[in-house]
Amino acid sequence: GDALDLDQAITLYEEVIVAYPSGDIDHATYTHELARCYFNRFCIAQDLRDLEESIIHDRRALSLQPPGHPDRLQTLDTLYISLNNRFRELESRDDLDEAMKLKREALSLTPENSPKRWTYLRSIGELLIDRSRLSQSHDDLDEAISLLQESLTLIPDYHQSKPGIFEHLARALNYRYDRCGDRH
Repeated sequence: GDALDLDQAITLYEEVIVAYPSGDIDHATYTHELARCYFNRFCIAQDLRDLEESIIHDRRALSLQPPGHPDRLQTLDTLYISLNNRFRELESRDDLDEAMKLKREALSLTPENSPKRWTYLRSIGELLIDRSRLSQSHDDLDEAISLLQESLTLIPDYHQSKPGIFEHLARALNYRYDRCGDRH
């Protein structure tokens, strides 16, 4: 597809959302899909206004998906991605904190034996490294190391993301050494 397809999809989803009352069971789904379209357009054009719209609509969708809603985990994930992208662009501590809150909720909704659990641990660990960099928090760095180590115990040996986790863990350990010397 091309950008014109996204433009048309955005227009149509906006019309659908207006047509469905906010209490309708499908309203949250269409609001989430609109957020995804805005995010996809952001990925193409790098226009922060699209990222803002994605965040606005996913927040709205999440507010319509109470705990236990079957699509809540998916919306938590996509809102996290948008907030993390905006953090990368603007380095807003609020975005970082909200992204972490979302990932922690997603982790709490994920069973201990889920094959996706390592992804949430990794993401929280990466966010903690970023927050530690901003705040100089030793506690955040220690937790990041712990979560990344746990993530490594859960990810399959052959998985393509495993070297990235090793890299993040190495970076966190190096940061901790630089800050603390041989404290640990």
